[in-house]
Amino acid sequence: MRTTIQFFITFCLLLSQYVIAAQDEAPPYHVKSIYFGGGSYYIDQQQLEELYQFLDQFNPIEEYEIAIQSHTDNIGSLEYNQRLATLRGDAVKQEIITHGVPSELLINQDFGEQAPVFDNTTWDGKLRNRRVDVIIRRIVF
Repeated sequence: MRTTIQFFITFCLLLSQYVIAAQDEAPPYHVKSIYFGGGSYYIDQQQLEELYQFLDQFNPIEEYEIAIQSHTDNIGSLEYNQRLATLRGDAVKQEIITHGVPSELLINQDFGEQAPVFDNTTWDGKLRNRRVDVIIRRIVF
């Protein structure tokens, strides 16, 4: 009986250490969203500064890959929204390169209106879908 209790206590202690260690791990990726006005691919100064601060957290940046995922709401034609998403993604990509990030670390993914995260039947959802997500993930060697 005593051996069973000692085993159980040891098991619980090991399990709690595993849970604590798992909580201390960094998330597998980090996201910064940049929002745009309807039909626009202009990045305002405040969002640009926030993007630069976000990028500066990851050093050396060469240890990360950066996905640039561009989205639109569903106002306009499918072709128009795809083109607008591309323009938004390219604008963000250019700013990231201007900030000193090597272009080979960047992956563009232009979704247009095809992958909405928010409800495009509401005005709030449309506003939140007009964005580019910059997703940074450590490269595993």
